[in-house]
Amino acid sequence: MSRFFSRSLRALGADSYRWSVVCLLLAAVIFLLWAIWFFGAKVTLYEVSEEAKLELERAAYALDAPIGGRIVANNMTLGRMVQAGEVLIELDTATERLMIDEERCGLDALSRQLEALSAELKAQRQAHSEHQQMMRKAIDEARARQREAEVDLLLMEDELERMIALRNKGMVSEVDLLQAKAEMQKRRQAVAALEFRTHQLEWEEKNRKSESQVQIEQIKRQIAMIKGEIAAKNLAIERIRRRIGQGFIRAPVSGQIDGLKDLRIGSVIREGERLGTILTRGRLTITAEFSPSEAVGRIRPGQTARLRLDSFPWTQYGTIPARVARVASEIRDGRVRAELVPGPNLPSSIPLRHGLSGAVEVEVDRTTPAELLLRLAGKLLARPSTIVGSPARFVISAQAGGQDVH
Repeated sequence: MSRFFSRSLRALGADSYRWSVVCLLLAAVIFLLWAIWFFGAKVTLYEVSEEAKLELERAAYALDAPIGGRIVANNMTLGRMVQAGEVLIELDTATERLMIDEERCGLDALSRQLEALSAELKAQRQAHSEHQQMMRKAIDEARARQREAEVDLLLMEDELERMIALRNKGMVSEVDLLQAKAEMQKRRQAVAALEFRTHQLEWEEKNRKSESQVQIEQIKRQIAMIKGEIAAKNLAIERIRRRIGQGFIRAPVSGQIDGLKDLRIGSVIREGERLGTILTRGRLTITAEFSPSEAVGRIRPGQTARLRLDSFPWTQYGTIPARVARVASEIRDGRVRAELVPGPNLPSSIPLRHGLSGAVEVEVDRTTPAELLLRLAGKLLARPSTIVGSPARFVISAQAGGQDVH
């Protein structure tokens, strides 16, 4: 009995609380560190958009056919760099060139008619001027003869009065008196005839002037009509020339050909048909679509973000740093559009180009895990039905742990 009792005493003496104390201290340290992290560490909150893609800062230019026609030359190849104004496709314009030749023939004929009418108008004006001068001279001569005859008539009337006075005194015979009266009547008739001739010449002058003016106006109208036809011909030629110019489809801007349609020599294209697009060398931007509840009041210009491309796994190629540049103030189709600018340190292993899609994570806030937990609890208590069934997704980046928790 004493032997077993001594062994128990030695076992009790060897046993101590050292390991228990160590475990308790270790647990206390871990709890303290967790409390420090829980109440003092800053975690980053992200809003995620699965509808993001890379776009050129200036939109891609669509290359549409301005007119329809048959292709006779094609210089478009996918990925080829072109300069603004460079001819990419040439259409058959033989018909338009024949139309120009036809219009030019009509224009030459009209030009000859215009020259002939201009010469006729000049001759008509000259003839009218000469006839006016001749008629004016004839009228002046008739008026001069009329005045001369009127003067002779006045003298003859004075002479007849003297002869009547002398006849009353018996100094002039009856025969002389009758001859004087007959002469005076003759002169009166001559004055009346000259007066009628003067009026006749004046009427002829007015009538001839009206006829000449009518002929001149008719020639002017013909000239105006021909000038109008010439202007219409010139406009038609200019329109056909522009159509011929449109047959040479040129690059609207300098850039790279993309989205090319299969075009072959001899194929026919329709007016307005999309032939391809030209991507300019503008700076790439990132566009993302967010739900209004995630974006309004939370996403602002200047916030940092990162893009994960669908075609290039981020675990292998990494992510693209970015910064929010603009956020739309209006909601369209139930989404809010945001534009981001890629950062300066872009991964060299990713060939950035227009149209690459992916997901954008925008840093919207930095808070402690305790505050985050209180926020979630407050939302859960305020709107339990909405929070429980909400498909919202948060990405929390813990600085202390250096890991992302989704």
